[in-house]
Amino acid sequence: MLVLALSGCRTVETVRQELVLPPMDAFRPPMVPDLIAEPQTDADLMHNGVQFEFLLYDWQDYAEALESYIQAIRDVAKDPP
Repeated sequence: MLVLALSGCRTVETVRQELVLPPMDAFRPPMVPDLIAEPQTDADLMHNGVQFEFLLYDWQDYAEALESYIQAIRDVAKDPP
């Protein structure tokens, strides 16, 4: 919980703000790409390949962000402010 002290000319007022975190899956990429179920042409196969490629990039970015987040939590837990 974050506590702020606002000072004015006559009084000092304490304001409490709640920190609301999004759920863990809020930024998670989709589990399955948007595939063509029964590809008939080279274009369909290319579409499915590109969908998998971009899905893998999304998951790679997500994993790297989670690693960074976990390391930040470790740093704060080790040396609190």
